[in-house]
Amino acid sequence: MFSVEKKLELILRQSPSIILIFDKDGRVEFCSDSFLHLVKLHRELIHGEEFTKIYELFGDQPFITGSVDAFKNIQNAHTPLTEIKEVFNHRTGTYQFFEISSIPVFDDNGAFDGAVVSFVDKTADKESETVQRIQVMFDSVPLACSLWDSSGQMLDCNQGVVQLFGLQSKWDYIDHFYELNPEYQPDGELTAKKAERLIKAAFETGWQKFEWMYQTRDGKPLPVETTLVRIPWKDEYRIAAYSMDLREVVHTRTLIDNLKIKKEAAEETAQIRSVFLANMSHEIRTPMNAVLGILYLLRQTALTDEQKTLTDTCQQSASLLLNVINDILDFSKIDSGKLTLENREFVLAEMFNKVITVVSHLASQKGLTIELEPLKHVPTRVVGDSLRLQQILMNLLTNAVKFSEQGTVRISVKREEFNKESVTLLFTVKDCGIGMTPEQQSKLFRPFTQADLSTTRKYGGTGLGLVICKSLAELMGGQIWCESGLGSGSMFRFTAKFGIARISPQTAVIEAQPVSSQDIVIPAYAQRAKILLAEDNKVNQMVAKALLQQKGFDLDIANNGKEAVEMTQKNHYDLILMDVQMPEMDGLEATRRIRVLTDTPIIAMTAHAMSGDRELSLEAGMNDHITKPIDPGVLYETLIRWIKKIAL
Repeated sequence: MFSVEKKLELILRQSPSIILIFDKDGRVEFCSDSFLHLVKLHRELIHGEEFTKIYELFGDQPFITGSVDAFKNIQNAHTPLTEIKEVFNHRTGTYQFFEISSIPVFDDNGAFDGAVVSFVDKTADKESETVQRIQVMFDSVPLACSLWDSSGQMLDCNQGVVQLFGLQSKWDYIDHFYELNPEYQPDGELTAKKAERLIKAAFETGWQKFEWMYQTRDGKPLPVETTLVRIPWKDEYRIAAYSMDLREVVHTRTLIDNLKIKKEAAEETAQIRSVFLANMSHEIRTPMNAVLGILYLLRQTALTDEQKTLTDTCQQSASLLLNVINDILDFSKIDSGKLTLENREFVLAEMFNKVITVVSHLASQKGLTIELEPLKHVPTRVVGDSLRLQQILMNLLTNAVKFSEQGTVRISVKREEFNKESVTLLFTVKDCGIGMTPEQQSKLFRPFTQADLSTTRKYGGTGLGLVICKSLAELMGGQIWCESGLGSGSMFRFTAKFGIARISPQTAVIEAQPVSSQDIVIPAYAQRAKILLAEDNKVNQMVAKALLQQKGFDLDIANNGKEAVEMTQKNHYDLILMDVQMPEMDGLEATRRIRVLTDTPIIAMTAHAMSGDRELSLEAGMNDHITKPIDPGVLYETLIRWIKKIAL
């Protein structure tokens, strides 16, 4: 028979719990077999040894460290202590959670006599708690989440999945996953095969991110962005799949793609229109250059009065046709946003004189007079685009003359707003013509629209003039409108903003009037200049040759850009006049090649008059750009400006 003490010792020794008993000095009086099994030590090595020596010998053992620390705490406090610690188990090679309890032992006199330290394995409880926390996070994350094993089997999913698909429970998703997928993904791969491939790749690499196409129960597409993440799970790995609804993203992406397609189509249309207008301009301006050039040359010969009248009439008709072309080009520039304004000082009175001088000829033919009211309370000089201001006034005055049969066309300008930096002026053009109804007025300032659209209308025009005036007035910071009544004439008014000119003795000079080509005197040094003309049109060659030889210039002619390059290699020229559109080699490419050979001034003399054409000429290496039909005066002045002075 064993004594009670012996039985208790056997029970404690064989207990699955880890138990140690220390005396008051910290010597080990007892330890359970489970403790020895964990620390892999013999009982003799620690039995009767002080905890300080044990600590020195085996302090790298977590269970010994935990036991010694527990005794030291109870030795100091003399009160029961309990704490949870993570301890590495050498036997299993894993970390475990233990509840370490330290209970003090007192003798009959109440003096501290030792302590009992026990370890209770709480790993299962801790794992259960961790699993619960993970489950809470899994269920509450605002994404559709699912859990997969290495075989491609879905293990679980959260409420985000249920909400995404509008299901009753998560089992509807787990049990019917492939029913919620189309047979094929958008890239053509089988859904089942692709899912298996991606899960396998995620196990190998740690993660995968991709777009996936589901479908709802009613067959509607449900695009998502899915991220697969490999996570440790007990003694193996799992794949957590996180999916984000992309329906709004795809909808927005589709809208952006559609807008991009429409934008590209609009740009293509604009490009086609721009090319068409450029070609139309070129094809019209080329023969117009010949017509106006020949008429100019013809006017220099001895003509009878009847011949002069016929020549003048033909020249006026050609000029009107050129105005139509210019209207179309200006509208194209405005429509594409490429029309810009210049800012230069000019004298208002002189600008009015130029406009009235031009229109007075048309007015006198109809017995009309043009009257400018005195310029009061307006600056003498302003800063702005005088040519575009002239264009608006010229258009309004021409219309006023066109629609008036008798009487006077009146022009006035008044100051609207004024400060040290700028002034806003109100311009008015009043005719005594047929007037307009309110309905007709509502159609003004619309592209290609006129007050009278009937095919038998008495008055012609493109329907672009007022549209251009409106755009120019707005570019000048103003607006334009009409006040009219049927049978009582019309009054067109517009505002424009200008800078205030800084007048000084040096700048307060009278601007020069345009010089007639007949009055231009070519300096002696320029008359000795040799010029190369690159032009493929035979009639324009004839016109240019006559204009240049009339002023004494020596001229060679190249029929295309290739010939121009070859002739430049063989001969010295003081200036080159270069057409842009020519066969075999265009003027831009010819200029680039000539620039490698010489710095001779090259002037574009071309029918290319669209927005950006001048810039293209300059970028190719040309020095200046004049457009057809050629104004002889502009041609002569340009030659004088660019021909280098030849030593006499």
